[in-house]
Amino acid sequence: MNNTYIITGEAHSGKTTFAYHLANHLVSADFKVNGFVCPGTFENELRSAFDIDFLASGEFMPFAKYEEEVRWINFRKFYFNPEALSKGIVLLKNIEDDDRTAVFVDEIGQWELENGGWSTSLETLLKKKELIKILIIREKFVDDVIKKFNLDMPVVFEIQNVSAEEAFGKIYNDSLAY
Repeated sequence: MNNTYIITGEAHSGKTTFAYHLANHLVSADFKVNGFVCPGTFENELRSAFDIDFLASGEFMPFAKYEEEVRWINFRKFYFNPEALSKGIVLLKNIEDDDRTAVFVDEIGQWELENGGWSTSLETLLKKKELIKILIIREKFVDDVIKKFNLDMPVVFEIQNVSAEEAFGKIYNDSLAY
């Protein structure tokens, strides 16, 4: 069974909101939901920060911001909270391989393509055959992420063409076929 799914769209197009809706559908169907999504904060119509929402625990913490933060990790124009990054890395590496668990990873992009961010823990996660893996990737990075992480025919949900309910139906039906 192919159980790797990609949620994609342009920057600021609603990928994280789509992921929240999909997670709610999965929970309603008695799937365990784990991993995290990273909702953004906007100032003057520009993204100024991201939080990280750990879906299983409901813990919410600052993840990244444009403003320089002492002891935070700089990658390009953002500074990343090392505590949040570490917590996400440990979570992804330690999730049990279970066919009724959906794991969300938001947002995979340039940092992972350059072997930073979630890249190492993502490699571990992707080896878990039973888990339903839901990766949130900006459209311009999808092909590069598929190639880098050697994803074998993932199902891609382009949010402008499919609803969260339709994505849920595909994931649910795939899980029944397994």
